[in-house]
Amino acid sequence: LAKQGESTKCQDSRHSAQGSPQQCGHRHQHSWVRTGTQTEKNEECTRNKKSNPHVSDLCPCPDKSDELLKSSVWKDPPSYQPAEGAGLLLSRFGCAFATKMATSIALSLDNLPSDPLLLVLSFLDLRDLSSCSIVSRRFNELTGHNPLWKRLCQKHWLLTEEDKIRSGTSWKDLFRQYYADLGRYIDSYKGVREEELDTIEAQIGCKLPNDYRCSYRIHNGQKLVVPGLMGSMALSNHYRSEDLLDIETAAGGFQQRKGMKQCLPLTFCFHTGLSQYMALESIEGRIRSEMFYQCPDQLAQDPAAIDMFITGSSFTDWFTSYVDNVVTGEYPIIRDQIFRIEMSKSALPEQACQLDSRYWKITNANGNVEEVRGPGVVGEFPVMTPGKVHEYASCTTFSTTSEYMEGHYTFHRLKNKEEVFDVSIPRFHMVCPPFRESTVRSNSSDTDDYEEGEMRGMNMADPGGRCPRHI
Repeated sequence: LAKQGESTKCQDSRHSAQGSPQQCGHRHQHSWVRTGTQTEKNEECTRNKKSNPHVSDLCPCPDKSDELLKSSVWKDPPSYQPAEGAGLLLSRFGCAFATKMATSIALSLDNLPSDPLLLVLSFLDLRDLSSCSIVSRRFNELTGHNPLWKRLCQKHWLLTEEDKIRSGTSWKDLFRQYYADLGRYIDSYKGVREEELDTIEAQIGCKLPNDYRCSYRIHNGQKLVVPGLMGSMALSNHYRSEDLLDIETAAGGFQQRKGMKQCLPLTFCFHTGLSQYMALESIEGRIRSEMFYQCPDQLAQDPAAIDMFITGSSFTDWFTSYVDNVVTGEYPIIRDQIFRIEMSKSALPEQACQLDSRYWKITNANGNVEEVRGPGVVGEFPVMTPGKVHEYASCTTFSTTSEYMEGHYTFHRLKNKEEVFDVSIPRFHMVCPPFRESTVRSNSSDTDDYEEGEMRGMNMADPGGRCPRHI
């Protein structure tokens, strides 16, 4: 509305008889209020109602707002003068209109058709939808509409029609079942948004596994920092710190080259430059969702000949197995040592001793036994006194996918070098992940058939070319 006193002419020619803008109470583009007889006002209201059915709610005629008609601003005889108190009229009129609209909404909300209400409810999140269910009986019925819960099942649990059919329940009941087990994670979704994951899928042209998507909704990996979330260690001269890649970095390393087609990197190690990959398609001898380390066959003529250490059948299997091994102590959390020799604090001073030599008995997966003897440990001959601890790191190579070792240390007493004794080392096992050869071999063509899922043993190096043992 234009401000009172602004020179804006009314579209009704009858209101400009005196050659100046006049105030009118009808739906014009300025804030004028008309003065005149009751008969003229009613006739004008009738004309406006015919041309615009909505004006009946706004026009101050007797059948709509008798109180307004009794206001002092309506004067006789019929002349056209700027009304003193137009603001008062607009204020009263606005209050009456707002009260009428609020009353209308309150009375008709439950009478609205279901379709528009369901459309509004479809935009609500879980908590708002649950709140609406306790507003009224009508809303309680509407919030139980199956498509609403289907959307939430797909959003939070990535469920499909097949999942619903197998469950034999409604979408709402299915949501409740999953919420009882996984509901506590909904507030933990602070990682990647669904829209960002959809964008990554469009970028690489492959679908991401559901378990991978769920995990990254909670945690978006690491921005190439040390230590790595998926394991860090320093053993002898071997260092490893494996980061769980964030989704953007992983998508940037998506592989399309021969031998590694449709493979997404999951981790990266600064020290070795190696990554663990996830196969997004079942091609080149891989199974979809498999996790693996690539191991190029250096004897093959074709650089696409890439063998694999399988580290998991799926993202869930890979991640949970790693966590379980850490929690149960299968993967000990160590600093810079893997072997630890400790003398009890309660030992007597005269029991002090010095390490002279070591002995190892190594048995591989084929049952072949190898024995290793040598002075000290990694060139050291530690002296052990009550309460002292000696730690050292060492490593070895082996020719099969699993081996176990056992042995003993030999000590002599400091007070009596003739007194020699052995301290046994309990048996422990070393196991490589399952190994699979590439479909491309030096003596075969690229079109050779591959028996999917076939695992083979691995000969990591020729027996004569193995690195010397330093255990």
